Amino acid sequence: RDVITPTQAWTRNAHNVVPDRFTINVNYRFAPDKTLDEAEDELRRMIEHMAGRPLEVEVVDRAPPAPPSRDHPYVRALVAAAGGKVTAKQAWTDVARLAAGGVPALNYGPGLTSQAHQAGEHVPAANLQHAREVLAAFLATSPAAEHA
Repeated sequence: RDVITPTQAWTRNAHNVVPDRFTINVNYRFAPDKTLDEAEDELRRMIEHMAGRPLEVEVVDRAPPAPPSRDHPYVRALVAAAGGKVTAKQAWTDVARLAAGGVPALNYGPGLTSQAHQAGEHVPAANLQHAREVLAAFLATSPAAEHA
């Protein structure tokens, strides 16, 4: 699913002056059924629809989504080792860069999404042990292990 989040807003005027311009930084994370150009066009349409008129939209960064690779044998093996639960991730990661290069990938790790990029970010020790066990099971049963 798509997620649009305003992450910053500012004006160029002093605090006691009605601004002639108001700028909002928008983070648009979109599903992999869209190309970068399609997502940018959709974002522009949504912003203009909400404003009721054309607005200046400057795109300063673009990153592709990662299409799921659930049918790839390595991905299936890791998902099985982790207990079979798969959820979407609403953040750009290197999985998208790998997918663009034809490498099937997924995000997996012991971290807590709610703690990501926070001042007190931490990982419970039990999560580290569980992730180690999952990765050991994956390495022992993955398609690559069959050919070792």
